[in-house]
Amino acid sequence: MSEKRSISLCSTYILPLLGMNRYSFGESNFINSYINEEGNHAIVELKIITQAIQRHNRFRFSFKNDERNFAVFEIPTEFLETVQLFIQGKYSQFSQTAKTLIKKGSALKYHVAKPGGGYTSARELLALDKHEELRRALEQELSIPGSPVRIDRNAELQDIPDERDFYKLGLRKSLEILTAI
Repeated sequence: MSEKRSISLCSTYILPLLGMNRYSFGESNFINSYINEEGNHAIVELKIITQAIQRHNRFRFSFKNDERNFAVFEIPTEFLETVQLFIQGKYSQFSQTAKTLIKKGSALKYHVAKPGGGYTSARELLALDKHEELRRALEQELSIPGSPVRIDRNAELQDIPDERDFYKLGLRKSLEILTAI
């Protein structure tokens, strides 16, 4: 069936749009990833910023905050609308191109065969298509004896990003300074 979420939503849904995932930064270098308030930059928290990271075609700059290292990547223009849908939690409305990149590039399991039959997929990837199996699993998890829960077929099946998915500590000011240079 599906596995429960273990990494940030930004790491799952945004990094693949840049051709990256949490393993793209070197063995155990990745800490977390965020999106800026405007939705046009991904901010990746790393143990160290390497030259390989700085050579990525979407890399814009790096900075330190309280001894934490961050690399900032510009979201490609063709995915700015997808990022706005992400911010609103409208995963099923992502373009087919974005969904394919996410399923193939997130490093999460998607329709991986299990021994003995069936398959396993990450919930985040099943949510992209409002997968019926995920809906049933969520209904079962949320129900209590004698009080079943039914989730509307039009409902998104993944949480809306919350404050943990955003980086708000002065990035706008940093971007304004760099743009002015």
